[in-house]
Amino acid sequence: MNSLGYYFKNWVLPFVVALGCVVVVMFWLAHSGRICVVDGDGMNPTFKKGDVIFAFGQLQHRGDVLVVKNPLQKNNFSVLSVKRCVALSSDTVLIENKKLFINSKLQDDSFCISQWKLRFFSGEEIDKVLNFCNLPLNNENLNPYVLNLRNSLVDSLVKKKLVKNISPAVVERGFKNVKMFPFSNAIHWNKDFFGPVIVPFKGMEMEICAENILVYKLILERFEGCKVTQKGTKFMLNGKESGSYKFKNNYFFLLNDSRDDISDSRTFGFVPESYVVAKYKFIIPNFL
Repeated sequence: MNSLGYYFKNWVLPFVVALGCVVVVMFWLAHSGRICVVDGDGMNPTFKKGDVIFAFGQLQHRGDVLVVKNPLQKNNFSVLSVKRCVALSSDTVLIENKKLFINSKLQDDSFCISQWKLRFFSGEEIDKVLNFCNLPLNNENLNPYVLNLRNSLVDSLVKKKLVKNISPAVVERGFKNVKMFPFSNAIHWNKDFFGPVIVPFKGMEMEICAENILVYKLILERFEGCKVTQKGTKFMLNGKESGSYKFKNNYFFLLNDSRDDISDSRTFGFVPESYVVAKYKFIIPNFL
């Protein structure tokens, strides 16, 4: 009887208490935040497919990883996305030759993955580079001259003389991607050259003119409740002529850490503050 009581006190009871704590924490997370499973490679290398994300609390700083409602799924809020907030309300965003500038300041992207063009001294060097970068060895499905690499690895490849030359794989300036926000034939932005553009903030007053409407029309109609129409050279908001508009909401600009994956604000535009579900806190990695 004494041994049974000792066993219960020292093993069973602590286990039950610990299990109860886990259940309480999981219940709290499920109701005050989000538990999400990463589906896709957009946030590589920070997260990989199958990682479990625990997110709660709200956006605090530029650079926070957020769980957000997908703006392209307006009527289906069960579809969530995990993205990095690179710009806050009132920030000016510019992507120039793959480099991200916020308010004219170059941002650190060393942790991101980008596409790089590589030239080798000889064919034997290809597998050395792939092994150094922890990538699968060369096969028929992999182009050995264009690789998705963590940006921080690039200097190491050059210093170790593993490559003859390496340069970013960049889409030409002025080449228009019809899938890019704001989907205007007059604005030739692409994933590597985007902006400059101001992220709207609550109370921001914007002149109603052709240049601004080209950029912000989609946001006005999708989130601000304004139907934009044109009458001659004039623009009408909800049927009324107006010289200016004051935004009702704060917005954010989100990017993937895999910067050549454009399933982010370069495609769906600014994300309103009300679409932010939670801020990433910790992760259970997928080791498979």
